[in-house]
Amino acid sequence: CSRGMLAHRISNWLQLTGPAYTVDTACSSSLYALEHAFKAIRTGQCDAAIVGGTNLCLHLIISLQFARLGVLCLDGRCKSFDDKANGYARSETIAACLLQKAKDSRRIYVQVLHAKTNCDGYKEQGIT
Repeated sequence: CSRGMLAHRISNWLQLTGPAYTVDTACSSSLYALEHAFKAIRTGQCDAAIVGGTNLCLHLIISLQFARLGVLCLDGRCKSFDDKANGYARSETIAACLLQKAKDSRRIYVQVLHAKTNCDGYKEQGIT
């Protein structure tokens, strides 16, 4: 199945109704999806939303291109906020969360107070 149909296939398998779509905005995809789910619940478009995000390193060529650009760390260890940081380490993950209004929740793990994304398309490089 194509990536564009993945959300619909999962929604259909879970017998869910309402909007289902796939977001591919590179590094911001999960936040973008969370923002749209948050807005949909706030505006009454839906009562709850499942937001999922994945990063899978399926193609070696992408890692090779990042290595050629010099953005990967040589030792494979991420050192965020460290003076010794020398790039990032590629990794894989899958995560999902259920969003609903607090009054409808059985248990609250975290509260989303606000969500916002933007586009810096006016900049020469186009992304930040």
